[in-house]
Amino acid sequence: MADRWVVGIDGSFASRAACTWAVRQSERFGAHLILVSAYSGGATNGATNSAASAMRELDASVADLIGELDAERCVLAGSAAKLLPRVVGATGARLLVIGRHGTGRVWHQTAGSVSRACVRHTHAPTVVVPSDWDAAAPARIIIGYDAGRDADAALRWAIEFAPADASVTAVAALELSPWLSKPAVDQLGEELRREEVRLLAGIDAVDPSGLVTRQVVTTGARPTLADASRTADLLVVGARGIGPAPRTLIGSTSTWLLDVAGCPVAVVPSEWA
Repeated sequence: MADRWVVGIDGSFASRAACTWAVRQSERFGAHLILVSAYSGGATNGATNSAASAMRELDASVADLIGELDAERCVLAGSAAKLLPRVVGATGARLLVIGRHGTGRVWHQTAGSVSRACVRHTHAPTVVVPSDWDAAAPARIIIGYDAGRDADAALRWAIEFAPADASVTAVAALELSPWLSKPAVDQLGEELRREEVRLLAGIDAVDPSGLVTRQVVTTGARPTLADASRTADLLVVGARGIGPAPRTLIGSTSTWLLDVAGCPVAVVPSEWA
């Protein structure tokens, strides 16, 4: 049986970009798409009409995107932030794809955003696609790596997901305090070398064949990955994020990147296999 991928659809430009991305990538894997749209309503006649209306809107919003593709359509009453992780769990889907509606300080601080909720509660990789994204198969993939379980899962997923001719780079960022002077950094030389060896050993353990390019930087995870996303086709990070922040903490590197990345971001939980 083909893998199932769930795609969140709400008629917006962002969800259309997510659907387009999922359709293009699913062709490489033969994945079966489940297009899910949430609507508000209860167990009343009005809700029945809402469900029918939601299905018509769903069909209309994706018709030109999926063509003859045999994609399953599903409309459910409730919040997309709660429903999408449930659908992923109930169907055993291997991927969730959603759109990113916007950026900015206000949106960044909205803890109830769909993308953040899905990343926290979905036990499958979640890909968040910017509303203006329109690229084909990912030719350049960047993985944020910190030698943790989530980073290992992200690296494994990226290797499996990458097209055969893609450029795949694992970026390990050594986090240094920005106020350190160069002499102070130089004094940390041995410690930095030990940390670099640890990070590279972690990558080697996941990728013993050397399929992935290794890169160690001292500019910090956030600026490095945000900058890389401007020329990458896909940014892959662990659900817990780069550094010590726990998975559920709003503001971790992974969730921060959802706001600012210039390309789709795949967030991979440690339990992915």
